[in-house]
Amino acid sequence: KLTVDTFQVNLSAPGTYPVFYTATDSAGNTTTLETTVTVSEAPDTYVDEALINETADKLLAKIITEGMTPTEQVNAVYDWIWSHCYYIAEFDKSDYMQAAYLMLTNNRGDCYGFYAVSRLLFERLGLPNLTVARLPKEVRTTNHWWNMVSLDNGETWYHFDSTPHLTYPTRTCLFTDAQLNEFNLLMPNYYYFDHEAFPSTPTE
Repeated sequence: KLTVDTFQVNLSAPGTYPVFYTATDSAGNTTTLETTVTVSEAPDTYVDEALINETADKLLAKIITEGMTPTEQVNAVYDWIWSHCYYIAEFDKSDYMQAAYLMLTNNRGDCYGFYAVSRLLFERLGLPNLTVARLPKEVRTTNHWWNMVSLDNGETWYHFDSTPHLTYPTRTCLFTDAQLNEFNLLMPNYYYFDHEAFPSTPTE
């Protein structure tokens, strides 16, 4: 059983507040861990979550048709992003939903924006997805974000990176670990990440 104590959190006042997670197993053993939640003033550019979801749903109504399989839905999301969104170097990475809204309305962002809009659209479709971040290594010292997505409610997973590959144009939609490794031969360590922290993909 898991309980979360947020009693000290005041969402009406900016500040940092403690939150306590307590887990108890069937034998009665209990462990409590503490973390913090930071409450900040919303910036002037903040967009309400309901409007963001509404904007995403309107797009999905245009690109997703009745009877589409999860594979077809994922490909439709990829195709829309690739045909409508453009890469820019600087982008706000503080909130994935705000970033996704900017991508939906301004059609431009960096890799975080491409990851964010993919994540939002997958969530609205009910497709489980994970956030993957590149680890710095050798020549790849900058950050890069992409998604993993499941087509069968979390049983199997594939990589999904809608960020354009300008040097080596590649459709990184539903990629396996092996395919990422092949891309790494072209651009060393581009997809260098903690494999143990994520599920392995099918072989094909």
